[in-house]
Amino acid sequence: MSIVALCNRDTCHLRRETSTPDAEGQAIKTWTAAARGALPADGSKFRHQGLSHEEAVAYGVVGKRLMWSAFFSYDPKIDSRDHVFFTDDGGTARECRVIKPPQSFDSQNRLLMAILEEFGPEK
Repeated sequence: MSIVALCNRDTCHLRRETSTPDAEGQAIKTWTAAARGALPADGSKFRHQGLSHEEAVAYGVVGKRLMWSAFFSYDPKIDSRDHVFFTDDGGTARECRVIKPPQSFDSQNRLLMAILEEFGPEK
């Protein structure tokens, strides 16, 4: 099976943070596809795999939030300003922030891995 076939199992939606002031001048943060401009956004293909507690601690997460490795066969151009939306294997919709931007496993950028953390209050 090819790397592309392995990484095209799941679909995600990529959003970038934007903020607008409310009536009191406080910033209201939202995540939109439009803020990503010409970068990939809707229908991006990837493969997610849950991280163990030990792996999460290695990335500096000590809470109880869920974390995933996200594998791409292309550079999705995501960083800490972006959120990744997808449905997990159990059918639960997930919103994640990027902890570690995609890095290549080889010198040819055929397989890239990013680290995602569930966004929102701790469970």
